[in-house]
Amino acid sequence: MSAASAEATNNYRVSGDVTIVAAKRVDDSTVVLTTSQQTLKATYTLTINGIRDQSAATNQIATDTQVTFTTPTPRVAFTAQNRASGVSWNTAFSNPNDEGHLAVGFAGTTSRTSSQLRFDVRSLNNVFSEINSVTVRLTHGFTGWSIGRAMGNGTLFVHRLKPENASWNDSGTFGTRNGTTAWAGGESGALVPDTDYDPTVLAMLEYTNNPTGADNPVGRIYELVIPGALASGFVNQWIAGGVNEGLLLRAERIAPTGDTRLLLFHAGTNAPTLIVDYTPLPNVLVITQDLADLSVGQGDPATLTIGVKGAPPFKYQWYRGSTPIEGATSSALTLASVASGDNGAEFSVQVTDAANSKVTSRPAKLTVTAPIPRMVFDAKDRASGVQWGLGFSNANDENHLAVGSRVGANQSTSTQLRFDVTALRGLYSRINSMTIRLTQGFTGWSGSFTRYGGTIQVYRLAGANADWTSNGTFGTKDGTNSWAGGESGALQPTVDYAPTLLATAAYETIPAGTPHVATVYELVIPGDLATPIIDQWASAGAANEGFLLRADPSQQGDNRSLFVPDGADGPKLIVDFTRVGSTGPSLNFVRSGNQLTFTWTDEGFVLQQNPDLSNPNGWSNVAGGDQSPVNVTINGSSNDYYRLRKP
Repeated sequence: MSAASAEATNNYRVSGDVTIVAAKRVDDSTVVLTTSQQTLKATYTLTINGIRDQSAATNQIATDTQVTFTTPTPRVAFTAQNRASGVSWNTAFSNPNDEGHLAVGFAGTTSRTSSQLRFDVRSLNNVFSEINSVTVRLTHGFTGWSIGRAMGNGTLFVHRLKPENASWNDSGTFGTRNGTTAWAGGESGALVPDTDYDPTVLAMLEYTNNPTGADNPVGRIYELVIPGALASGFVNQWIAGGVNEGLLLRAERIAPTGDTRLLLFHAGTNAPTLIVDYTPLPNVLVITQDLADLSVGQGDPATLTIGVKGAPPFKYQWYRGSTPIEGATSSALTLASVASGDNGAEFSVQVTDAANSKVTSRPAKLTVTAPIPRMVFDAKDRASGVQWGLGFSNANDENHLAVGSRVGANQSTSTQLRFDVTALRGLYSRINSMTIRLTQGFTGWSGSFTRYGGTIQVYRLAGANADWTSNGTFGTKDGTNSWAGGESGALQPTVDYAPTLLATAAYETIPAGTPHVATVYELVIPGDLATPIIDQWASAGAANEGFLLRADPSQQGDNRSLFVPDGADGPKLIVDFTRVGSTGPSLNFVRSGNQLTFTWTDEGFVLQQNPDLSNPNGWSNVAGGDQSPVNVTINGSSNDYYRLRKP
């Protein structure tokens, strides 16, 4: 198609009162039309004329070419909140937790598997008039023994679990619903009809497995569509916050014998998904978290975030002033590095929901302050060990650092870091904060099973451990000598490390088979805790004990978190400080109409106001004046004076 004819809006006509707003040629055979608002579920006819190709003959589309279409209702996808799966021949075995998959079907004549799924759909509460359908989307998965294995075909069924089984969780197996309590039907895998599940079939399909062992079914998509008449009852209950029993997946064999198990991904990008097709209510879109003004140091990033409640999915468009920002179409706007030219800029966002309702945020003003003095240090020394191999070094033997624990007793890991900060000596009068930045790492085995989330904790090592080196392991601090607490991984409080918690950062569960993502974790240590540490470590000849990184074990299973030990993504210490010789904070203001926006550079000060300088007792704290920036309304024509004061 020629661009000129393809993008001429008068070449298109839609029946009814729908108009063509814009036409955009995407490629030689595709045009995207933007129309005025359509009615959901309504059928329209599109008539096309005048479209020409790019040949010398400029061939034209047939006169009054028509196509009929129905405006679709919105579809929202929810990833599984909980999943469980077990096998009848080992009632304590968990397919997802122990082998990284879900399973249904038969492994032999009587050996069975089953799976349970739960989805949190409460975000749809009060935003719909009708549930049109619900689709359970599953993806064919695998495990080590399934590749090349002959596995027969079967029929997959979806049922609603009984309320008596509603307390199941991710620890469920064939024998128990939560690792402890049996299913309502006993050690049944929730497969007893009427007792464990409602026998009404919500959806079913026949699946083609790998009957000869020569095929590769991994990645096949299975969609089980539950019509609205069957779905509305339980989805309405779940959306309203009622009992959410979840769904049972089971399978019957087609072949009379043999292995007919269907393996499914249980998490990650291929996790089970519930797709809800619904008719949205109009005028339910509201802002739940509006934009706030920002004050950011020059060169630092700035992020604005909007929160809304309405009929999903949502569309976002960010603006700088009245100009839309190209590509800024998510719920957050991040400026990678603010400049002096950004000072005073205002940003807003318009949000549109599935019912075409629109809301616009308040304008958020960005104040750019002077660059914050900052130094970044690479780790000088790093060590990491495991309790089950006292002479093993995570960093030196497997090229990663680790915190957390394997399953069972005496299965902990720990990490130690040291940074040489002597370059700060004489440069600062106060440390405002210091941040330990870690980047998620991996090793050969790290993607083969699910590793659960936890919380990274940072402590200061004890002086008795200050002589540790990069040869440290769980058993020793330098390859030879034990830690102060013994073969302890420096995990004995008070003996190995000071028990004052300096900083924490949460890390997420990583399901088996999930591609590696270099997630960055930042553990921010506030200035009051950071200053005495840097005071000592920056001093000539003073001991630098370093940091201990640890994480409590998880009751769910292995919760080891791995980090890059060296290089560009290795551990960093970022120190923000106030330069020595600073005479005090820098107070600045910007005026807009009758509004003054005050900003200042240092922490620990309060903005005060006084209408009469002749009255030394007339100073009072400005509301919200304990943190920069602060907005103040000018009162008429009277004078007001402002100052910063250290409480």
